[in-house]
Amino acid sequence: MNMWRNALTALALLCALPLGAQTVEPLRPAEAAMFAAVGVVNSEGPLGDRGCTGTLIAPDLVLTAAHCVGDAVGTRWFMPGGLGPRARAAVPSRAIHIHPAYAEREGMARFAVDLALLHLARPLPASVVRPLPLLEGEARNATQFATIGFLRSGTLAPVGHFDCPLRQGRLNRQMELGCPVVSGNSGGPALLRRPAGWRVAGVLVARLGTGEETTALTAPPDRWLRETVAALSGTPRGG
Repeated sequence: MNMWRNALTALALLCALPLGAQTVEPLRPAEAAMFAAVGVVNSEGPLGDRGCTGTLIAPDLVLTAAHCVGDAVGTRWFMPGGLGPRARAAVPSRAIHIHPAYAEREGMARFAVDLALLHLARPLPASVVRPLPLLEGEARNATQFATIGFLRSGTLAPVGHFDCPLRQGRLNRQMELGCPVVSGNSGGPALLRRPAGWRVAGVLVARLGTGEETTALTAPPDRWLRETVAALSGTPRGG
């Protein structure tokens, strides 16, 4: 019974329900500039709705959630964050790659493969925004993560937390992080700080629980994602 209750409440994030008791804090300008690789993903371009969040993990590759791109028909746009007017750096996709198991799985198991890649029509130069690479290997022994995302409405600044504990509970391969997430955060990154810099350890895909007792359900990188990134970029990404 608890599994079905969690499955239903998880949809609160995906279906853009009201924010309720969830609280998230806008990043300070310096923090927003540091994480400019985290931006907005939508189907309408820089003047459209904010939609979901995505992360530039290579100059022309954006990682987001599969449920953010639907059936992958049409173009999706990526607008980096922390750069002022988004239209200056808005880039359309030339291809969208959805995890092949996403359409096959049902229920909670689907969240573990809620992953998609936007192959951008042109690369974003490092002088404009520097990518946040995938974490190499699994997030073993990690106890605290950061989460960053955008809201569907309200502040234009990215929001996030830098003190998200890893919960003990696990559902399949997903991670549960003890930080609030709200509508629009879908597709945003769960980040770990490493000696070489911040790395993407997962994708925010859903909210479990209700009220203040919630966790952020996160899909970690898997073999399909790493192999697809390597094939599209010609060089494995991670560090």
